[in-house]
Amino acid sequence: MRLDILYQTEFQIHTQDLSLLVNKNITAITLLNADLISAEIEIDYGFCMIELSSTNALQIKDVKIDGESIRELIYLSFLLENGERLQPRTDIKGSHHVWCMPIILPLSAFFSFVHNILPHQYLGKNLFDHYDFYFPESVKISKKYPKLMQDYFLYDSHFSIVEKKNINTWNEDVKLPFLQVHFDFDRKNCLQEIISNKKKLDFENIVPMQTKQNEIEYGLTRKWKTSYFIENSKDDDIDLLTNWRKRSTLDFTQWPFLYNLLERVPAENIINAYVAELPSGSFITPHKDTKKGKYYKGHYNAVLYLPLSCPDGVYFKFANFGLVNLQANCIVNNVNYSHAVVNSSPHDRFIISLTLLNPSEKMFSATTCIYK
Repeated sequence: MRLDILYQTEFQIHTQDLSLLVNKNITAITLLNADLISAEIEIDYGFCMIELSSTNALQIKDVKIDGESIRELIYLSFLLENGERLQPRTDIKGSHHVWCMPIILPLSAFFSFVHNILPHQYLGKNLFDHYDFYFPESVKISKKYPKLMQDYFLYDSHFSIVEKKNINTWNEDVKLPFLQVHFDFDRKNCLQEIISNKKKLDFENIVPMQTKQNEIEYGLTRKWKTSYFIENSKDDDIDLLTNWRKRSTLDFTQWPFLYNLLERVPAENIINAYVAELPSGSFITPHKDTKKGKYYKGHYNAVLYLPLSCPDGVYFKFANFGLVNLQANCIVNNVNYSHAVVNSSPHDRFIISLTLLNPSEKMFSATTCIYK
């Protein structure tokens, strides 16, 4: 597939002055003249991100795919300048700028996707003032993993656009897949405490639904495991919201750092909590979580995701949205959106998941919406 970038400049541009990336992969420029940059790209379907750098200033006039113009959709493009996104921008002032153009292939899908979401009059305005954009990253994992997992992390059918809202609580109106939030705890000692007391955790009390099928279909013996240490209130309980301390399975005198973490959570209550281990080489296939029981029928809860160990090679992805930042704490919308995890590192991964009732505004006071 041919990519053409039409440009205008007062300078003479040479190939060595330019850098062209497609989904972070260096892409050779096959033709360069006074107003045209051309390249062959191997992507025929789905989302891709074009990134162009130039040591000399230039103005982008149009983008064409196999000779077809993207027309007004060029106003989705933006500049990266010292980590800041500037939009709408079609000009490169120098080497400190990276011009980024999100594209969906085929172009017919691109036009219909954008027109169905964005009001026409918004193109040409600063879209980042009105919408959160999620540009998913392509991650190439080893061919030892099932084709399903390879494709899930490498390809996306589109990027995502979500209307921007001021978030001070997490409820059914929140359409974000994940949100980085402000919550500090002693990560290092919590991890060490869990590793030291691992034999005291019951990893058989609730078996993830896909475990047996993954074993049969893929021969996966190093399985994803969960151990609930705060359990849901039972349906026959008179009070479905008993305090989390009464529903814990742990003797917290032996778990001081974990107890301190739970005490610090700014929420009315903790509905349930578990530790999850994903062994090296293991994976969790695409799925949405389910919430069963009488309580969940009438309440919407936030799931706080706390990575305890995040070695390089562990990826947690929401399809068509992107990767969760495993260096931070996030609320994840794992009930409404497809997600998957792979551990291609040589180390086991541990996380804590807390389902919270009405987290306070304090948690959202330093939020960061992640759009890659």
